[in-house]
Amino acid sequence: MNRNHSSFLGVIFGMVAGAAWGLAFLIPNMLSAFSSLEITLGRYLMYGLYSLLLF
Repeated sequence: MNRNHSSFLGVIFGMVAGAAWGLAFLIPNMLSAFSSLEITLGRYLMYGLYSLLLF
């Protein structure tokens, strides 16, 4: 892999990481109709399902 390709992948991965970080703040704001407990339970449920998938 050449240096140009590595730099391009680094920029893409950085953008994806930034978008994921932004979603951590945006989604609870969009789901303001739900209580913080419901959002937390839903978040941990999804983490658990993802962990089972990887396991």
